Amino acid sequence: MSQLGLIILMLSIYTVIVLGVGALARTKSKEDTEEDYFVANRSFNLFVLFFTYEATLFSMWFFMGTGGFWYTHGMGFYCHVLWMTMSGMLLWWLGTRIWLCGKKWNFVTPADLLAHRYGSEAMRIVVALISAGFIFPYILLQIKGGGLLIEAASDGQISFAVGAGLMMLVVVLYTIVGGARAVAWTDAAQGFVFLTIIWAIAIGAVAQIGGGLGPMFARLKESLPEHLTLPGPKGQFGPTWWLSFWFVQGIALGNAGVWMRIYSAKNPKTLRQTGALVPIAGVLGYLATFLYAYAALSTGKFGELAKPDQLLPEMLKLYWPALMLPMIVGAFAAGMSTADSQLLAGSAVATSDIYKRYIK
Repeated sequence: MSQLGLIILMLSIYTVIVLGVGALARTKSKEDTEEDYFVANRSFNLFVLFFTYEATLFSMWFFMGTGGFWYTHGMGFYCHVLWMTMSGMLLWWLGTRIWLCGKKWNFVTPADLLAHRYGSEAMRIVVALISAGFIFPYILLQIKGGGLLIEAASDGQISFAVGAGLMMLVVVLYTIVGGARAVAWTDAAQGFVFLTIIWAIAIGAVAQIGGGLGPMFARLKESLPEHLTLPGPKGQFGPTWWLSFWFVQGIALGNAGVWMRIYSAKNPKTLRQTGALVPIAGVLGYLATFLYAYAALSTGKFGELAKPDQLLPEMLKLYWPALMLPMIVGAFAAGMSTADSQLLAGSAVATSDIYKRYIK
């Protein structure tokens, strides 16, 4: 079978699987209420909550973009682990309080809580508009990444519009059908899939391309020592960058998609456990993209990339063409598992905060 045929077959199978999970999730709904549809009646256990939380944070950018950033700017990029650490701390401390308020007053969106706290419908509108302003560009980034990836992997035989349209269609269908349960269950599966694939690529890259950790870092120390020190080859990682990731990027739970994951937890203990695991997931996730990027960097064959986010497909095309298909699956899993959470949050904001209160 041709490469194009394999891509179509793989995407077809993957589509059927995620739609099947979404349909199964729908059968577990016990009542047709906002609380059930948007936050699954606050029922997620540790396994589901952890993977849906991580999958919401680890997007298409994590799978495709971080490798190029490591390659270009050096190991100071590990400051991203700081925002995962801050996110976990806030989830432990603030998330449990958000959950308790949501449980007591049946909150579904961030605006529900803030409007109640300040007794202001104006606050609700402002928060809803800000949430929407962040949600929809974030969704579009995932869809655009999927379209570009399919176009590159198929050598242009599948257009950007077709690839992006397929990804968006699948996400919309299973989110509409199953609501929060479909989003969380598919996130759990997709989170496991893309972390497994990225680690398989990382281990293979270090062993086969880098020649092992020792030889790989020895070559880098000799030829590109600035990639092993701060602030990096382009001076990117100074104190301001590190502090910004700790204090600004760390407030991830302000994102409506993440906030609604908090409401979905079974109890505060589950949230605290998830908060404790989030930094560990950050360390392991970013380590995988670091390893494959540095394996490619140590070869000296890729030069200064015009499009750093194409490092992974370019590396696989050169060394392991057979892994292009798993890479597509992993990238689609990363993108879809972020887009679905944001789509669900966007629909909650549009219907709960705006439509039912001010239109009908």
